[in-house]
Order: sequence, then C-alpha cells, then structure tokens
Amino acid sequence: MIVLKNITDEEHKDELKGMLVDHYKEVYGHEWVDSYLELLESYPQNKVRDFLIEDLKKRFSSKEDRVQKDMDLLFNEKKRSENIAFGVLSDENIIGYMFLAVHKNIDFYGVENDRYGELYELYIKPEYREEFLKSAKREDFVSTIRNYLENFFKENDVTDILSKMPNEIDDLVLLGEELGFVKENYISEDNKELWKKTI
Repeated sequence: MIVLKNITDEEHKDELKGMLVDHYKEVYGHEWVDSYLELLESYPQNKVRDFLIEDLKKRFSSKEDRVQKDMDLLFNEKKRSENIAFGVLSDENIIGYMFLAVHKNIDFYGVENDRYGELYELYIKPEYREEFLKSAKREDFVSTIRNYLENFFKENDVTDILSKMPNEIDDLVLLGEELGFVKENYISEDNKELWKKTI
C-alpha cells in the first residue's frame, strides 16, 4: 500500500537531496554544460573566456544548481510560495517523492488575486519502478497519487494545477494523463511542456 508523508523537514533533508540529485542525473546525464565550463575555466582569464562562461551560466544550470534551487524552494524561510515534498512510501520505505507547490499572486496592495497549484516533480526510484509503474500495482499507485494530489490542492483552495512534462518521455506523459492532466496549447517555447488539471 502506498502512503504519502510530508518529508520537508530536517530529518529527511539529506535523503530528499539525494533523490533530487539522482533525479537530475537521470534526466540530464553527465551534463555537457558542466564539462564545458570546467574546460573553459581551466584556460587563462581573458574577455572571450569570461564572456562564454558568464553566458553559459546565465542560460544553463548545472545539476547542482538545480538541486540547490529546489532545496531553497523547500527550506528557505523567505520562499514566495508554499512548497512541500511528500515522500512516497511503501512498507515504510521511501520509494520516491512528490514535490507540490501552491503559488499565490499578490497585487501591489497585498491582496491575493490569483492562486494555482503545481506538481513540480514526481520521482520514483529506479529500483521500484517495475513494481509500481509496470505491474498490476500501477492502477492502485496512480489512484493513490491522484487522490492525494486532488485532496491536497482542494484543502489549499486551488482549482488549477500546472505541471511540466517533457513530450519525449512517453512514460511520464502517460502517467500525467492518468493523473488527469491535459496538455495545454502553448504560445512560446518556454511553456511547450505545460500540462494542466482542473479540480
């Protein structure tokens, strides 16, 4: 049986960070940007080298940068939205995590004028994917995640949930559809992977 538990705390911080690192390693592999930056930084300082380094750092993030941004979203006291990582547990073992966020838009006068949710990330450790994503347990797994997701956002007065799902990862797209997400029509390259669920 799958259970979800808030793991946004000091007790689970290291384990959560480890899963974030594994997630980004899997998605991006040995990122060429990191290798290229290391190569550039080994050359003597000059204007061209400095420009290339600065440009790469502006346009791309290393895996470590992405992990640190996620940890800041979860643990920074000055965060601008409510972000919670829920551990996905089976028999008290953490088999993955679900990172949810409630975003609030506040106007100049401090009045909230918009609120929406985000399924920021859903990650299942590779050694558990066969059991929960490719077996008879899949239906129960998806149903549990879907119900938890909907209940969490209803409790936080959210009706629209957004998520980004890379089109080229078929398993992720299928899982998103099973969770009730529908692909949005996109107007720019920045949101071509945007999916939405209304509850």
